[in-house]
Amino acid sequence: MGIKVFNNSIIAGSINISDSTTSNEVSQSITDISSIKIEEIKVFDKIVHFKKPLAFKVKCDNSILCNFCVASNLINIYEHDSNIEKLKEKIKEDLSIQWEDIVMADDSELFEDAIKLKKYLLSFM
Repeated sequence: MGIKVFNNSIIAGSINISDSTTSNEVSQSITDISSIKIEEIKVFDKIVHFKKPLAFKVKCDNSILCNFCVASNLINIYEHDSNIEKLKEKIKEDLSIQWEDIVMADDSELFEDAIKLKKYLLSFM
């Protein structure tokens, strides 16, 4: 599967084009991987479902061939992988850890920036 940037989106897919190939067939064979959306995470063997997904913008890391990365300053996540599904799992794992350490903690135990993060994450519930 080839990776390309098209219209400012990272896309993956391959297609054999012939004279009879329609533009609809081309667009159906391409998967947009410009963002990763997380709809649920696992916390202490329970599934936490979000009412709206957390979206992370995916970028190509030019220093490593075919490496994708996501970075979120607000949620304090920076992950990278050459496999988009593995990258998604790494993000879920990071979110689970933050949920356990921050969202489930009492506000009196948290610094101000952690309380802001807690409120932000809870806003997706």
